Amino acid sequence: MDQIYYYVILGALLLEYGLSTISSFLNMNSITEKVPKGFEDYYDTEKYSQSQQYLKDKTRLGLLSGTFSLLLTLLVIHTGIFGLLDEFLRSYQSNPDENSIITGLMFFGILFFTNDLLNLPFSLYSTFAIEEKYGFNKTTINTFIIDKLKGYGLTIVLGSLIVSPILYFFGTYKENGWWIAWVLITMFIIGIQPIFVHVIAPMFNKFTPLKDGELRTAIEQFANKVQFPIGRIDVMDGSKRSAHSNAYF
Repeated sequence: MDQIYYYVILGALLLEYGLSTISSFLNMNSITEKVPKGFEDYYDTEKYSQSQQYLKDKTRLGLLSGTFSLLLTLLVIHTGIFGLLDEFLRSYQSNPDENSIITGLMFFGILFFTNDLLNLPFSLYSTFAIEEKYGFNKTTINTFIIDKLKGYGLTIVLGSLIVSPILYFFGTYKENGWWIAWVLITMFIIGIQPIFVHVIAPMFNKFTPLKDGELRTAIEQFANKVQFPIGRIDVMDGSKRSAHSNAYF
């Protein structure tokens, strides 16, 4: 039975990777640096060419990081690292059954941070090589590090809040634990939306109310026209990390 699960998981991973890789290659082969017919008057030829080259570079990096992640996952599964890590953590617990939540948090924490550190070179290259090459990057090393540390802190706090109950329900209710965990995750996904807006987002960016004027009036008029409820309109300093954009809804 274990062998069946092994081959099912292996097949699913390879199928997902294969489809993703094929679609990426098809997309790259369809890219042309020549402005499509009928759009010559709307796009600058040089900028359009650069945008297509940028897309190619980002796609190549995605293929490379995807291949690395697949190989890493296959290595972990084939060598039984998950089981070895679990045994290692349990060996330091006086009573593993009573401390299963702590063991589980340590297990998932080690996996997350190890995976993030192994993929760090790809993130650095994307930000400070590709984005810099095309003039998009405004992120400094200091900002990158601070963002990482804040992200780790949020992962520890939010991860513990959601993973601990899941481990408890699975450990307590066994075969019924899955649907209780599903309800909990659903509630978390719904509840995290206002938390993100009011707590998480301000940790990474500064939000200031948009002053009265032509822009605010235009936004409010359009929102009324499409019946989109507005609670507040803020200006975000999104351009301090990237020149791609400086606003979002």
